[in-house]
Amino acid sequence: MSLSAWPPGTRSWGCRWRLQPWRRSRFKRCRLLAPFARFPVFWASLRDRAHCPIVLTQPEVVSVQTYFETRSLAQWTLIEQARLDQRQGIKFQLALKRLLDVVLAAVGVVMIAPLLVAIAIAVRLSSPGPILFIQERMGKFGQPFYIYKFRTMVDGAIHFGAGINTFEGDPRITAVGKILRDYHLDELPQLFNVLRGEMSLVGPRPLLMSALKTYTPQQQQRLLMLPGMTAWEAVKGGLDNSLNDRLRLDVWYVEKWSLGLDLWILLLTIPVVLRKEGIYEQRDIELP
Repeated sequence: MSLSAWPPGTRSWGCRWRLQPWRRSRFKRCRLLAPFARFPVFWASLRDRAHCPIVLTQPEVVSVQTYFETRSLAQWTLIEQARLDQRQGIKFQLALKRLLDVVLAAVGVVMIAPLLVAIAIAVRLSSPGPILFIQERMGKFGQPFYIYKFRTMVDGAIHFGAGINTFEGDPRITAVGKILRDYHLDELPQLFNVLRGEMSLVGPRPLLMSALKTYTPQQQQRLLMLPGMTAWEAVKGGLDNSLNDRLRLDVWYVEKWSLGLDLWILLLTIPVVLRKEGIYEQRDIELP
């Protein structure tokens, strides 16, 4: 791969997969490029072994319709960009999506500020423990970030019972927490994740980092978009569906994405929230 167009001082080991020189370099940050010409990207495996943050940089013209295939090379799992299907205007639509995220999230925070304060007080008085539940989740390109939620369970609840998963009638859920979950009010702090650029209003729901190693090649496509506060799978049954069905709906969303689809999902979210659909895991399905 030619480096003629790269900035002066750029260092690359190309496709030799020689990790040791890179690990000894102690860079502050590494960017792994995924250009058009079938360039293998193995960021998912290297992230846990690196001494610096790993950032996957897409080509200048970004498309969300990309097919990933994986294969093993020695002990590494490689994620290879095999197809890039460009769509006219996609870059503009993605920029507009981000603009709408920022504007709507900022306006939302200002408008519901009194509600946020009231919920925070109610959570604090409902049971001992922090007001917010903060947990590492998987973001765009598999990069980790910390998601914010109002705490709805007793402090330390994820360490016993069903862990991170909750079921209807779960005794770990507080009285205030049940109300918050019923109407998804516990998700409101994620507006700050949106403002920070870690999430979008609409996108695949962020799963635990541990889920990455279980993804099939097709399911990896969901990592091409920012995770969302609401999602296509959320308005199509949410947690009433199995994990595999939710991932399948996420992939469909990424492949068919448009700004119009996002607006449609936002509209569909309103009746879903009011009907309290898809809130709890089903006991007879596989868990993440």
